[in-house]
Amino acid sequence: MKSKKLLVLSGTILIAVILVVMPLMAACPKPAPPAEAKTLKIGCLLDFSFPLTVQCKRELEAIVPEFNRKGGLVIQGQRYNIDLIIYDSKGSSETARAAVERLIYQDKVKFILGDDTTDSWFSITEENKVLVVCTNPVPAVRAPENKYVFQASSLNTMSLVSWAWFSEAHPEVKTVGAIFVDTSGGHAEAGNLKRLCDIFGQKLLDVIFYPAGTTDFSAIATKLKTLNPDVFTTCAGGPVQDALSMKAMRESGWDGQFFLYVTLSPGNIERVISLDWVEGLLGSVTGVEMPSPPPVSQEFRDIYIAKYGEWDNPEILHVNNWYLLIAALEQAQSLDVDEVADLISSGMSFVTPQAHAVTISRPDLNNPRCVDSLYEVNIGKIVGGKFEMVQNIPIEKGREYLNIFFGK
Repeated sequence: MKSKKLLVLSGTILIAVILVVMPLMAACPKPAPPAEAKTLKIGCLLDFSFPLTVQCKRELEAIVPEFNRKGGLVIQGQRYNIDLIIYDSKGSSETARAAVERLIYQDKVKFILGDDTTDSWFSITEENKVLVVCTNPVPAVRAPENKYVFQASSLNTMSLVSWAWFSEAHPEVKTVGAIFVDTSGGHAEAGNLKRLCDIFGQKLLDVIFYPAGTTDFSAIATKLKTLNPDVFTTCAGGPVQDALSMKAMRESGWDGQFFLYVTLSPGNIERVISLDWVEGLLGSVTGVEMPSPPPVSQEFRDIYIAKYGEWDNPEILHVNNWYLLIAALEQAQSLDVDEVADLISSGMSFVTPQAHAVTISRPDLNNPRCVDSLYEVNIGKIVGGKFEMVQNIPIEKGREYLNIFFGK
């Protein structure tokens, strides 16, 4: 009888508790459902006929959908899926300007990833307060009066860091010969190389320009061979042209040192010529080409392979634009163009499939704002028909090298 009374008492207490708690639960606000993703439009210009930017288009078509699938961009708790609008610049100033105007006035974008044509249209984006992250070496893009255009690639700094290291490691090199593609980027690189040689004590014997798409370099190689430079370099033309030009130099009978101060991609070279033709080649190498890629580089490779079924050694120079812009938006936690521009220009750290990088100022252009990018540099070499790592140059060492260049 006693246990029965206890059971009745317990039931009564339980009912009382429920009657008290239920109204309180009903009064408590329910957690808000996850915010529905919004869309952020980002513009992009690429030359659909230029090998490097064709590869960038393929890369973006792999990584942007995966970025959205994994949650997209989150700004102050609001999720955004990226709608990347890519237009063909055709490598033409007029076509590119028309595309930029369409992006601004019709598509209403506030952020653009720019290609080699950026120097012909950034005045439009400056006027309209549209932020541009580009791959373009032309100095005018980094002039102090520009507030919304930034260089994400290593074009302007990797060559300086790599060449400084090369000059220290190989003091016996006294003369240089080079070829560059006949574009604004190629001519900018030629000017850059001339200054590098002046600073580090080499004599630039000749720079020969060739039309984009050239595949027969025999005449150019024969001319350079007669000058007999200690080192030969080239860049900016794409993997096919770079590889074929080096092969032509060897076929001419020249036996000097190859040094690629922008990037060395053994996989790309091997797709065009045997690595035996470039035995001893030294050059800076990106993270995706390293035997043990860093995490972001490996993730990029995995996404690319999942999309296309194989790793075909794509160049990643231009895709750095995407990584800097996304990092800036995430770190600023804002879509306000001025706030994002202020963050980048104050100096920020970001990571791409190429390497760890920071934005830096350009005192040589009288620009104290951080409008360019400095990357960690890794040097590799072709030995016995295989690729091996030679040297890591951390960012702080790179800054020391840049001080030599910017201080003169």
